[in-house]
Amino acid sequence: MAMIVVECPDCGRVLMRLAPIGGTNQTKTCSGCKNHFRVIKDARTGNVTVQRD
Repeated sequence: MAMIVVECPDCGRVLMRLAPIGGTNQTKTCSGCKNHFRVIKDARTGNVTVQRD
């Protein structure tokens, strides 16, 4: 199964990998720039949003 790769909008490092099905709402810290981001994936549409936390 292919995974959705979510990258840091500031430095481009990988924040997390998500399954293509289901939704999520998690807070992640980038290992490169140490900024905090909220990763939101809508279960119905599959859209992934990365917001600064």
